[in-house]
Amino acid sequence: MSSDMLALIEPLFIVVVAFGLGFWQLRELNQLKRERERREREAARDNETEPC
Repeated sequence: MSSDMLALIEPLFIVVVAFGLGFWQLRELNQLKRERERREREAARDNETEPC
């Protein structure tokens, strides 16, 4: 590979990795949000069914 080609590929690689990490973090954040919402729904359901 010539150095010109490397000069083009390197920034592209950095951008692709950055987008990949960003999407991975968004996916993790959404998963945590879904788990928290599920726990909140379960807690609300448990509170409704418990006798006072």
